[in-house]
Parts: sequence; C-alpha cells; structure tokens
Amino acid sequence: MKKQFYLHLLITAWMLSVVVQAQSPEQKHKLKQLADEWETVARREKAEANAKALQMGWPLRTEDEQGRISELIRLVEGRPVYVITDNAGGAALINTDDLFSGGGAGLSLSGTGQILGIWDGGSVYSAHQELSGRITQKDVPAGQSWHASHVAGTMIASGVNSLAKGMSPAASLYAYDWDYDESEMASEALAGMKVSQHSYGLITGWASGDWSGNTGWHWWGLANLSQTEDAYWGYYSDEAKDWDNIAHNAPNYLIVKSAGNDRGEGPSSGATHYYRNPNNDWAWEASTTVRDKDGGTLGYESISHGATAKNIMTVGAVDATTAMSSFSGWGPTDDGRIKPDIVAKGVSVLSCYTSSTSSYAYSGGTSMSGPMVSGSVGLLLEHQQNLHPGIPLRSATLKGLILHTATDLGNAGPDYTYGWGLMNTRAAADIITDQAASPVHIFENNLTNGNSYNLRIKASGGTPLRATIIWNDIPGTSPPMSLDPANLMLVNDLDMRISSIDGTIAYPYVLNPASPTTAATTGDNFRDNIEVINIASPEAKQWYDISISHKNTLSGGNQDYTLIITGNEAFEYTYIYEGADKAANYSSWTSGSNEGEGFGSWTLSTGGAGGNYLGVTGLGSSTFGLYAGATGGSNYSTARRDLVMAIPVGSSFSLDLGYTGVANGGEIGINLFAGGSFRLGFKFIGGGSSWQLNDGGSDFSTGISWSGNTPLSFLFTRGSGNLYSVQIDQGAQSYTGNNYTASSGTMNIDRIEVYTTGQGSSENVGFDNPAVHTNFATVAANADVVVRGLVELDADLILDNLLIENGDYLNIQPNGTLTVEGSIDNQAGAAALELQSDATGTASLLHNTNALDLTIKRYLTGSTNLNDRKYHTVSIPLSQASNPVTGLFTGSYLYSFDQASQAYVSAGTSTSTPLNVDQGYLVYYPGISATYSFTGIANNGSFATDVEYPAFGNNFNLVPNPYPSAIDWDAASGWTKTNMAGAIYIYNSALSNSGSFVWASYVGGSGTNGGSRYIPSGQAFFVQSSASSPALGLTNATRVHSSQAFLKSPEESVEGLKIIAQSQGQTDESIVKILSEATDDFDNQYDALKLRGTAGNPTLYSLASDNTELSINSIPYSNQSKTVLLGFEMQNEKEVQFDFGGIGGFPEWMTVFFEDIITGQMIDLRQTSTYNFSHQPANDPKRFRLHFMGATGVMDSESTVKKLRAYTIDNLLFIILPDDDQRGIISIYEADGRLTEQISNINDKATVVLQSRGKISIIRFAGQKNVYFQKVIQQ
Repeated sequence: MKKQFYLHLLITAWMLSVVVQAQSPEQKHKLKQLADEWETVARREKAEANAKALQMGWPLRTEDEQGRISELIRLVEGRPVYVITDNAGGAALINTDDLFSGGGAGLSLSGTGQILGIWDGGSVYSAHQELSGRITQKDVPAGQSWHASHVAGTMIASGVNSLAKGMSPAASLYAYDWDYDESEMASEALAGMKVSQHSYGLITGWASGDWSGNTGWHWWGLANLSQTEDAYWGYYSDEAKDWDNIAHNAPNYLIVKSAGNDRGEGPSSGATHYYRNPNNDWAWEASTTVRDKDGGTLGYESISHGATAKNIMTVGAVDATTAMSSFSGWGPTDDGRIKPDIVAKGVSVLSCYTSSTSSYAYSGGTSMSGPMVSGSVGLLLEHQQNLHPGIPLRSATLKGLILHTATDLGNAGPDYTYGWGLMNTRAAADIITDQAASPVHIFENNLTNGNSYNLRIKASGGTPLRATIIWNDIPGTSPPMSLDPANLMLVNDLDMRISSIDGTIAYPYVLNPASPTTAATTGDNFRDNIEVINIASPEAKQWYDISISHKNTLSGGNQDYTLIITGNEAFEYTYIYEGADKAANYSSWTSGSNEGEGFGSWTLSTGGAGGNYLGVTGLGSSTFGLYAGATGGSNYSTARRDLVMAIPVGSSFSLDLGYTGVANGGEIGINLFAGGSFRLGFKFIGGGSSWQLNDGGSDFSTGISWSGNTPLSFLFTRGSGNLYSVQIDQGAQSYTGNNYTASSGTMNIDRIEVYTTGQGSSENVGFDNPAVHTNFATVAANADVVVRGLVELDADLILDNLLIENGDYLNIQPNGTLTVEGSIDNQAGAAALELQSDATGTASLLHNTNALDLTIKRYLTGSTNLNDRKYHTVSIPLSQASNPVTGLFTGSYLYSFDQASQAYVSAGTSTSTPLNVDQGYLVYYPGISATYSFTGIANNGSFATDVEYPAFGNNFNLVPNPYPSAIDWDAASGWTKTNMAGAIYIYNSALSNSGSFVWASYVGGSGTNGGSRYIPSGQAFFVQSSASSPALGLTNATRVHSSQAFLKSPEESVEGLKIIAQSQGQTDESIVKILSEATDDFDNQYDALKLRGTAGNPTLYSLASDNTELSINSIPYSNQSKTVLLGFEMQNEKEVQFDFGGIGGFPEWMTVFFEDIITGQMIDLRQTSTYNFSHQPANDPKRFRLHFMGATGVMDSESTVKKLRAYTIDNLLFIILPDDDQRGIISIYEADGRLTEQISNINDKATVVLQSRGKISIIRFAGQKNVYFQKVIQQ
C-alpha cells in the first residue's frame, strides 16, 4: 500500500487551529453548567463545614510560624478538609529574562496586554509599588494575604526592585481567593482567561498545626485504609477530575499548580502526633504509631489531589543551582503518570510583601516555583499574539512547548522528580518564532475515531530530532478510594511513532512506576497524555515519518492534540517525471490500452466517419493513426492521453507528427490542457499557409508551411507560471519560441490531445513517440525528489532525499551518478531502482539508507575461447540479507579463493549454493559479454571483509567492493587496515589473452597495468595480510563516483618512473619512485609485489635490496647515487621496447640513467624516453639497472666518471671535459645538494674560483651526448 505523508503549510495549520481550538458551543455550555453547579455545591459545603467546625472547635483558618495559611473548605464523610498554601534569579534560571527588552532572544516581551489569573489564600496587596494599577480582585476574600501578594509579584512585578522583577512585568492579574475556585475557574475560562496560578492544595499526609486543638504534627491520612501512608498520595481525586474537566472544555486555558511541599514531612519515628480515628467518628486523637513520612523512605509519590490532574501543569521546585529542593513533591501518580511536569526556582525567591507598599521578602516552596512558570507563560502568550493576532495557542500546545524544550535534569529523559526538567522559556519562545518563519514545528490537529495521521519530516542534522504529542484528555473516572490503585486514568490513548525510511521505529519515553528511580526507557506509553520521542543523532537531511494513531475507541469520537517537532526543516517535493510510449508497443490500440510508462490510459473518441488505427501514416512508419474520413466538423477523431502528473517546471513534452492533406476548413493538431482547461494549441487549418500556435488569445503563425508526408517534431517546455517555450522542426523548416507568456493560464500541463476534424477522405494524421522528459539540469542540488513514470537518469544528481512510489521507476544509466545524502524511500521494490551497466561504464549510487531494495547490473566481457583468460574478479554488491546464491552467475564458471591454500576453488554446478558477500570471486563467461543482475538489499555503512593470515604463500585475500559505487583505496577516512599491506592487485582481463596473463597493481598513488586507487562496483581485488589477526573494514566514507567498467585501461596518473615493456602487442609495467618513508627493502605499505603472468608474456619488475620482485618499488630519497636492478623475462626471442615516463616528476637536479649491462649502453632518461633491444630467453633477467643520481651522487659506472676530470689548486677548480663531448653546461653543487654555480656554453675546459676550502663539491656536466659526474675535495 502506498504510504501518504502530509506537510502542512502555515495557513493550513493555523486555520485548523482556529477551527478546532476555540471553545465549541458544547464546551461553553459545559463550562457554564460546571461553574453554576460548583458554586452552589461549594457554598453549601463551606457552610456545612463551618457549622461543624463551630460545633467541634475546629479552626476555620490558620497561619503557622512559617507563614503557611490553611482554611477549612468542606467535609468528606464528616472529615474536615483544609486547603493550604505551598510555600532575581528565578527569571534567569529558566531563561525568561532572555525575552525581556535587551534579552538574548531579541523579542522585548513584557506580558503587555495579557491578563493572568491567580487563586490563593486571600487578597493580593494591590497597593504594592510593584503591582499598583494592575490587580483586579474579582471576589471579596476574608483578608489580605502575604502569600498571594508574593505569588502575584513573582508573576507580574514591574521591577521597581530589579531583583524582584516578575516574569511578565507589564501583565495584569485577575485575583481570587481559593473559596469556590473551581466555579470561578470555569467562569473565567469561559470568558477567555488563558493561564492561572494555584499555589495551594488540600492537606495530605503530615502537617504541623493546631487543628486538633493541640499544637504539633497532625496526620491526615485515612487510617481505615492504611496506618502508615495517606491514600491520597498519587490518587486521582475528585478535585483532579474537576480540574481536568475544566481544562478539557477550555482548550485555551492552562492551569498551573504547585506540586506541594510535603516530601519528607513528618515527625520522628514513634513521636506523639494526632490523627483522625475512623472508629471514633474521625475525631482527633493522640498517637505514637509509626507512620511513613510523606513520600516514604525515598520521597516518591508525594503529590496529591489536584496536582495529579492530567491536563494541568504541575510545578516542582529547585534552587538557583538547579539542585532539587528538600521539599518539592515527587511522582508518580497511582497509575504511574509523570508528575511533576516541570520544575522552576522555588528556593529563596524575592517578591512582594505586605508590610508596606515597598516591602519585599524571600520565601521558598513550590508556591514560588509555580508563578515562575505561569508568569512566563504570559510572555509566550504575548509572543504568539504578536505573531498571529487573534489566533491563541491551545493550552496543550503551551504546556507541550514548555515540556518539549525543558532543560533535562536528573536521569536522562523524564523522571518522577524533575518531570521533564527545568523550564526554558527562551527555547519555548524560539519554537513559536521558528513556526512563524517555517510552519513545520507546531501542528494543532484533531484525530477522529479509527483514523491515523502521518507526516513526513526532514531532519536538519547536528541537533536531536524531537517530537511531542500532547492533548487535553477527557477526565478519568476516580477509582474507589484505596491505597495505590493502579487503574489507568488515561481515557483517549494516542500513540506516536517515528520511523526511519529503513523501517527502524523510535518509541516514546516511558517510566516504570514500580521502580521510580530507574531512568526512562522507550516503548509504548499507555499512561500519559504526553508522548515525547527523542532521536539524539538523526541522520542529517534524512526523511523520517511520524505516525499518530490511537488505541481502542476514542471517547467523544475524536481528540484534539498538538504535535511539536524540533530538529527538522521545511522541504518541498521536486518531481522528476519521464514518460515514454510508441506505437510499436501495441498489437491493438483501443481506449483503455496503455503499453507506455508515465502516462495514463488512452481515451479514443470519434464522430461521424472518423476513426483510428495502427499503421503507416505521414511519418512513413507504423504509428498511431487518426482519420476524420470526410470533411465537415462532425467527422473527427481524437486521441487523449492524461499524464500521471502535471509536467514540472523545466520539463518538456515531445511528439513526432506526420500527416497527408487537410481539406479546406479541416483541422489537425495537438492541444495541451491543465486541469481540464485549454492552455496551448498547435494546429493546421485546411486552406491556410502555415502551422499556427494559440495560447489563449489569437492564433499566431509559426511560419512552418504545409509539407505533407514530411515528419514534424513538436517540443513543449514548461516555464514558471504562464511561461513556456516551443521548438518545432519539419525538414529544413524550424521555429523556436522561448519564454512566451500564455494568456490561457499557468502551463501546468497534465493532458495531451492529438486530433483531426474534417480532414477529408483518404487523409490521415499520424503520431508517435509521445514523451515527457525532465531536464535534470533544472533539478536543484539537495532537492527532495519524487520519481514519476519511468525516469532514465543520464546525468549527475545530488539529492537530499528520493521517493519512488508504486508504479514508478528510476533507471540510472551507465553514465549517470546519483548521490542521495538523506534517505531513499523505495516503495516500489527492487525492480523500481536499477543501476545500468554496459561496455562504457556502470551507474553509481552513493546513499545512506539501510534496507534499500534495488537492482545492480554489472557488465563484463567474456570469450568463447577459455584460453583467452577473460577472467574477472567480481564482488556481490548486496548485503548478506539478500541471500545471494551461485545462480546469480548462471552460465558462467565461478570460483572462490581459498585463503589457506592460496588457490581457486570451483563453485560447482549448483545454482543454489549460498555466496558470502564479504569475499570476492573469480568468474569466466564463455561468451562475448554478460550482464549480471544483482537484486536485493544494497550495503550501507560499515562493512567487514573476510581476511586471514594463512601460513602459506604470500598471504593473499580476495576481497570485495561491497557498495553500488566505486571505492577509493586512498580515501582519507573510512578504512580499517589492520596488519594489511598497502597494495591492491586486480586481474586485468582487458590486457590478458591466450598469450598473456596480466595483473594490475596499485599502491600509494602509483598503478601498473591499469591499477588504480578506484575500485569499481562489482569488482573484487586482492590484498595481502602482513601479520596475524588482520582486519580490513570500510565505511561509506570510502565510496566515490567512478563509472568505469571492470578494469579496462591504465588511467592512473604516474607518480614516479613508469617503465612499460612492449613486445608484439603484449605489455607489462613497473614503477620505481622516491618516497621519504620507504626503505631499500620490501615495504608492505609502500611497495607492490610482482604477480607474474604467463611465461610468454613480458614480465617486468624491479628488485628491492632483499631481492623481492616488485611491480611498484618505493625507494628512499638520497642526495647521493642509488642503483635499482630491473628484471625482465619472456619465454620467446622477441624485439622489445621500453618506454619511460614520469621522469619530469623528479627534482631537476636529479638525473636518472638507464643501463644495459649486456650492451654497455647508458642513457639519460631526461634526454631519451625509449630503449629498444633484442631479447634472448638465456639472457640474464637482471641485465638492466636504474641509476638515480642525487645532487651529491657519483655514478659507479666508469664510462662517465673517467671521462670527466677535475682537480683543485689553492682556491681554483680546474675542470677538463671529455674529449668526445666538449660542449654543454657545468653545474657545481655542495654536498647538501645546493647549487653554487652554473656555467653555460663551455668548450673543452673551465676554471672556477672557489669561495672556501676543505669542502666537497659535486661537478655535473650535461654534454651533448651524456651527463657526467665527478666529486672533488677543495684543497
């Protein structure tokens, strides 16, 4: 099934937000109903509780020595329930100050125009200098509260005292006390409030006070359920359900609540305290029973009541160093959900106090960390309003942005102590900024029952790819009151997964409530209404697919959710589209037939005497034919072809047309359409003088006259917008129109029609070769490409990503190369992506996709004469998972290479023997040529070859190039060569025949007999292990584009002296070069061994000082002379020529002499580059020598030394030239090679004044016949 992925544009995303995020009429009604209902209930419950308190002597309101305020609000089964408060560096810690004027974000936000909400234990001190004029007390509290004023200051203080500046210093505040809070919250949400702060909660577990009439520790647990733990810890209470109900019905209202300060609270073990006795009508009684401190030994599960709600933001507290405070409540909830959601500074927070209008106080608690968050939300609301006026973010989006961007603290990922981490306001604001510029980061969607949502994204690379989904869930059903009920409170369970193109699936974070200290893992999160997937190191530029689905049935039939993504970038698809068809494909041509690629089916229509056929037309060959059959407009025939998509900009449509005659008033032509609307016509009207064009206005002439039975070619090229170009050729006539502007509209052509109308009897129009072609030069580098039709790539493309869907094909031609830096999504199977190969070369693919299905073709030569030695060393460029077998080489002789015996072993005749892709093979095809087809999964990434260190022979291993591209033996990175020699060897079938058996070698920049650093795809090569435990591995970094066929000809540049021995069409090569790291002996990193061919073939080699025969010999640099022996062998008597190349690469002061000790000839290779001789098999094979003369070197051969004479007297140097070679240039060098003097046009002798005595001088005379050296010591 075809996968579909959607990339929303900005207008789509935000229009959708407007539709689904505003309160629906049903939600507004529900909020109004809840507000009215809860107000009635709350007032009744408060009155009943107060009456009971007067009867029992309970306090109505308290404030302890730490300033914590508590107040009686209701009874539960006769038990009193009290609410209690949860008692500038904060802004900087969470990066809120970056959003202020002059901050790092450059946004200058202050909360202007934002109205925030606060519910607390009394009225806010509105006369305070930090708050004056911006507080609206919406109810009549019992009294003024320092706590409420402190919280309000943290949210909105103007910064008169800069150390106490609030998070939104220009925002306003609607203030309430906590009486009737739920009713008031619902009312304000209905009126449009966006965020509110709640720094209080119901007393749970231990609290110090005098509620029993006695001062001391009071335990509020339900002793009938547990004597040691308050069952309300982690419990999803009615309050949590109510708050979720508000949030669910007010999709733009974010409730921020403090996590509570209870962790670790409680007296010492066995201390006297007070508890409510369930057996005595819950009366307070003294007790010494040992009970757990809040949170138990480890501190977990110390959050209760409203703070356990799913749809709100629960905030914990850290200090200025981000260390966890000693009091902040921890999760999990009873059902294992993550709480707190976020942390902020809640220790030593300076804010407003109530002793005077300019008083301040430090305080600590989650009461202080909560307003850090809610106040900062005010800035995010302002930022969104500035960018998108009238389009508020959902509360789930705001919460998601904060959790998505939080600075991770504690264990990696979420945990039950810090939640998702420390709020990072700047990072959250940055996403809103980025979304405005590129709408690929925030998606506010709705998922309907039974459906899923899929989105393809593109990773930026260099930063984690992170995706979050979050939703305001339907309130859960509180389970029957018990200790730690595990009933899941998640109602609508959405699931998110991220898949890479190779099928690897990333899962969201999950925590294990049974082991709360254990770090997060990944898996199926069935507890939380937020899921976060973090891919730490995504592949740069690669596509990933996000899928969002749901379990079971969605309550309500649908669920709003927000998807937030970072680490991605915007992209658009570029289409490369090619289609082709021809009449020869058809035995019958009817409506609905389709034997082409990239086109829809034919639609043929006729009228009157009109018809169609396959046969000879004006093109002079078998084509598609149309005829009208008579004159008059009712006689017609039309062939319509829909394209699989509109022709992309820069692409073209072409057609060959042939015709006979056209009666007066008749018409033949081609029409192009876009979306059913006419765009361009090309036609001839009977009685006219020339072919006409029409692009929506009047006809205009092409100047091409009527020429029946003369083939005509029509080419249309689409430009941007209304632009187009045409090229029309008919015989010697031609018409070119470039960048015409069509009156008809945008030239997004998606339909072609060829027609004839009233052409006349016995007349016809024929056409053939309809084709759509992409101009690959118009495809931008690093595009994200979709293939349409059958595309034949004959160019070099570099793409970010590639998509091939079912029914589409991409064939990379032998001269084409494709680099895909991201991913290839081949949904159409291996046959849809094919790399072609022929005698000119092989297609090349560089990719980074695992599990990529493709077909790799590999052409090679063969021979019906087995003695021609047309062997090839081959590799299988597929992964082992492709399960290759010997049948891949059916019709060929196949051999493996046995490392232990250093010999080839026949693979036998079976076609089902498994093959190993980590080794190479030898193959012989008993025919002219063969093209092998490798179908399966391409290798990608690291690859290890099979190498051993056998105790036999030269320790050779036949290893493969495993990739669908060439590899570079000298690549700067990507190779692992452990205990491996530096040379590679390949059997060169192009140079081998019945009389020769030639090996190519390469090492360190030099190659013989075609040896190269580049090893083609499908090629195997020999390497030599140099010690035990060898290893040869490679990665993608070794891959390069090189479309050469199997080893054919020497193309490597010469580095050093290359000697080529030629005899009657047979050749062999050897190289000697200077390398400072080399030694005179065999160096396995710098030298290549000589692998001998047949005895009848020329065999040329040099010898290391240890007599090792080498095809490439690296010798060390020397200022003096160095002699290298050359070996030459051949079985038969023949004339031989040596050609010398590369001498120009040596320093100009170095001379290289070639000496034949049998003939006594000595030649200067700077003067002569060839040497011819008659070879006798009985000759000494080491008859040749190379003399490398450094600046201070003196030739050992007497033939040149004795002819040049030099001596010194005092400070004069006398030089006498050879009798038979007296004209030339004298150069005098010091021992270090430095040239001190040079004299031209010397004749017979010379005298030189020396500058100092006692030094060695080297005299070099370049005569007309030879070069001579002499060494003298200045006396």
